[in-house]
Amino acid sequence: MNVFDAHVEGVLRGQEGPRIAAFFDFDGTLVDGQSITAFLPAVLPILPTMLADRLGRPGASATALLREFLDTGLPLARWLVPTWLRGESDDDIPSAYRLALRLCAGRREEELRLLGERVFVDALAGRLRTGLWALMQAHRRKGHTIVLVSAATRYQIDPMARELGIEQVLCTELAVVDGVVTGELTGPLLYGPAKAAAVQAFSVTHDIDLASSYAYADTVDDVPFLEMVGKPCAVSPGAELGALAADRNWAVLQSDTANSAVGLNAMRSAAAYGGLAVGVSTGLCVGLLGADPRRAAELGVLLASDTYLGLAGIRLRVLGARNLRARRPAVFLFNHQSPLDLAIMIKLLGQDYTGFAKAELAATPGLSQLGRLMDVMFIDRDAKLLAPDFLGPALDCLSRGLSLAVAPEGTRSRTPMPGPFKKGGFLLARRGAVPVVPIVIRNAGQLMARNAWTARPGRIDVVVHEPIDVTDWPIRELDARIEQVRQRYLETLVGVPHDHPIA
Repeated sequence: MNVFDAHVEGVLRGQEGPRIAAFFDFDGTLVDGQSITAFLPAVLPILPTMLADRLGRPGASATALLREFLDTGLPLARWLVPTWLRGESDDDIPSAYRLALRLCAGRREEELRLLGERVFVDALAGRLRTGLWALMQAHRRKGHTIVLVSAATRYQIDPMARELGIEQVLCTELAVVDGVVTGELTGPLLYGPAKAAAVQAFSVTHDIDLASSYAYADTVDDVPFLEMVGKPCAVSPGAELGALAADRNWAVLQSDTANSAVGLNAMRSAAAYGGLAVGVSTGLCVGLLGADPRRAAELGVLLASDTYLGLAGIRLRVLGARNLRARRPAVFLFNHQSPLDLAIMIKLLGQDYTGFAKAELAATPGLSQLGRLMDVMFIDRDAKLLAPDFLGPALDCLSRGLSLAVAPEGTRSRTPMPGPFKKGGFLLARRGAVPVVPIVIRNAGQLMARNAWTARPGRIDVVVHEPIDVTDWPIRELDARIEQVRQRYLETLVGVPHDHPIA
């Protein structure tokens, strides 16, 4: 059991109820690195326009604007430097905020809100730390009050909070008049002692028992915040906070950072992509030598999967592996967040299976022919599995002994939180008189995010639950039964459940 799983177990064995809170810092704790670095690629293209707007205001001068940028912009650039190189303290936060506030002054709030949404989808969602997400779900299962506390603005935090279902957010608030940002704050910059004061005030208004509550943070500047609760926890701390945590006997959770060994990870990934091509080519060559075309295709993608995962340094630990062979054919349901999921499912299922792929891949040379050899059904993103064009071929595959791999959410999720499950896979199993087999993939998104092209080495845990017979599910109970299956995914993603057999 790793350190995060052990902490989750501790939370689940602890007290319950809303008077106990779990306060999560945002930057460097809940998400990997500083969220401002995710905004810079989106802000840089519009920076000239923002500076021109400033110059166009009465009394503005290019000299004054340059001096302002040098005085307050350099601290912002310092955040692009890794923590281990620039130091653990975030002393430059106030200076960076002065620049941000001046640049945002006069801009419409809706513009900042839309920017925050776009950055969340493109970058921040992929930075969510899976271990912290699992901890958050453990606190939720115990009925704890979950609170995000950060010096960041609401535009940086709200999209993530909404995705994770967090209603309580304490952050730095910008002043807005008639929908326009004024360049001032409505309260304190939630940093250092002000962050601790916000927690104290929240505890009074919400009747929180701070002595029994938890707090999670990553830097020495958060010590006043951590000191507010009875169960402080340092997350991937630097040397200074790590030493202080050890001295005070605080819990410490160490999480890999996405920025570690970036160059090595890129080289691993490049080699892994090369391995994909080699594996597929080998399978096709076997086919040319007279082997059964489907078997050759299955061999090719299996070799490609094994080679890719191996060269990328990714290991699988599979619990309940016997359930992969217990009843076949079957509809194998898997949660889908990472590009790695395809390689994982290929490795798990081995042979006599097929699935669905995006319609645009049907026009990709090589992939199109390979998919057709394996009976892959190319489907439009908005199409339904039970549409006549897909229902017949899918049921035909099941009748020929081929299992189906289906992502019940219909698309890749942004975070480890599974979205609502669609009915298609369950109804296919019901029509085909085969079971569904839930496959839960844990922490793949931590090693390769939703839109990433490079992967990090590490271990992925996979839990294969026992087959579920859906043939006698009453239609009127279908939604409730499907939600029960989704809840099983949530329980497994938080930690391997003890109340559901997996092997």
